[in-house]
Amino acid sequence: MAHRKALSQEMFEHVARQRESGMTVANYAKHTGISSSKLQYWIRKFNAQEAGENTNLKFINLSSFDTADHYSKALEPQSNPQITLTFPNGMCLKIY
Repeated sequence: MAHRKALSQEMFEHVARQRESGMTVANYAKHTGISSSKLQYWIRKFNAQEAGENTNLKFINLSSFDTADHYSKALEPQSNPQITLTFPNGMCLKIY
């Protein structure tokens, strides 16, 4: 965990230095030996943090559902999914 915080601090310092330098992201990355895509990733994280967005994972609390009722309905073939998630690769997750 300490390593992650140190890495975040180091990368946020690079983001600040890149902004102060006036160099493009590509030029700054090339100059410092950081990959351009890595620096762009940290810039997005930095901007989200500045905007006050929560960059942590978000979870759905499934305990709020009446599980006994939903479980019995899930066994019925005609029941409709309560939540359907479709991913960019085409995979579909249905929660009954």
